[in-house]
Amino acid sequence: EGLFFGNEFKPQELANTGWALATLHSKRGEGTSTETVEDDGIVRILRWVAKDIMQRVDSYKPQEISNSVWAFSTVGFGYDESCGTNVHNDYVHVATNDPVGDKELVYETLEVIAENALSRLHNFKAQELNNLAW
Repeated sequence: EGLFFGNEFKPQELANTGWALATLHSKRGEGTSTETVEDDGIVRILRWVAKDIMQRVDSYKPQEISNSVWAFSTVGFGYDESCGTNVHNDYVHVATNDPVGDKELVYETLEVIAENALSRLHNFKAQELNNLAW
């Protein structure tokens, strides 16, 4: 999806970027004047994180996987109405121009993570497991 500076990021740097963007996004109010531009930027970066995880999941440490999954869920990346509602948070979900494609991308990424994490589950701390379940 175009050029992205993240192709030279280490897994920790990508995970931290996704986490930071999700944290900032989840704290803003709805209807901000730059919402569309911000959402587009966040979606592009989260797509990159998801694709990178699928390509080199073995390079990601448990905390990096955990932070990335938390970022996806916190901003509703890959969410659509068929997923139901989450009554446990009132975060502002990121808008996307490809909800079906993003949902498929998140599901594929989660499958890769689940397959990889199972053999390394003993390396995950309690908070990291909590974030995966989130």
